[in-house]
Amino acid sequence: MHVVLFCIFAGIGGTCLGCLWLFTRETMSSDAIQRILTFGAGFMAGLVCFELIPEAFELTGPGMTIAGLAAGLGFILLIDAITHKLNAHSHHDHGDSGPLHTLPANEKTFIHAGRMMLISISLHNLPEGIAIGSGGSYDIQLGITLAAVIALHNLPVGMAIAAPLLAGNYSKGRVLFLTALSGVPTLAGGFIGMTAGSVSDAMLAFSLAGAGGTMLYVVCREILPQSIRSIPLRIALPLFLTGGILGMVLTRFA
Repeated sequence: MHVVLFCIFAGIGGTCLGCLWLFTRETMSSDAIQRILTFGAGFMAGLVCFELIPEAFELTGPGMTIAGLAAGLGFILLIDAITHKLNAHSHHDHGDSGPLHTLPANEKTFIHAGRMMLISISLHNLPEGIAIGSGGSYDIQLGITLAAVIALHNLPVGMAIAAPLLAGNYSKGRVLFLTALSGVPTLAGGFIGMTAGSVSDAMLAFSLAGAGGTMLYVVCREILPQSIRSIPLRIALPLFLTGGILGMVLTRFA
């Protein structure tokens, strides 16, 4: 039951909070959010390197750990390829039929972009749920920590979904509902991770390492490049390292 709550908090709660922030705008600057995300990325990397991978090694050794890491990376690379293909397809879709046809061209463009973003994020939320499910089935405290850092990562995700839909004149209630809907696959992923982790030590190690591979991809592919573009490296690097050190300390002594 606790894994379900963790997934709801991380997947639905995180994206909805990002959406609600976009409704108000004045509560926190985008620069401040990026700095928090950079710190969170370091914390996430610390969890992977000093908790998930060492625990997987301890359970079964290097073979299953490496296989899990490779599987996690392969899975999220496949999802990334699918979402890029969907986004590329959206650029060739001129919206000449269906309910968007009656809208002005700019509104059709915004709504279509918002829908494609919704599908992309929903797919990405599945492996994040697997990470929470496998980690939470191993240790409740680890599940809580994973849910917290993934929820933090999902704050700008909620904004990314909401912004084009708001520009397409969707009502705030509808935008919030659709944003929450994108977090539902996190629940499905949580059940997958929880089920796999409860089968045997080997499957648990595989799931933990797979979650680590997924999270490292999120850090290296999604968060850090954006951080480097958005804030100076002299600020981004200390924030990332501080987060990593804190993640190491908490996993070793919590």
